[in-house]
Amino acid sequence: MRGFSFGRFFAVLAKEFIQMRRDRVTFAMMIGLPIVQLMLFGFAINADPRHLPTLVEMGDDGR
Repeated sequence: MRGFSFGRFFAVLAKEFIQMRRDRVTFAMMIGLPIVQLMLFGFAINADPRHLPTLVEMGDDGR
């Protein structure tokens, strides 16, 4: 097997962009679904530490 060919890579990349222009549903899914996921996960994952149970451990041995 020979090394990586940039010519082939760019040929496949160009072919895929041409195919995306033809198929609007695929293009919408490639753009729309990540945006929807970002919005859903952005609201579902909350990094606000309020209302979390907290434990305070005292390192004092009482002497």
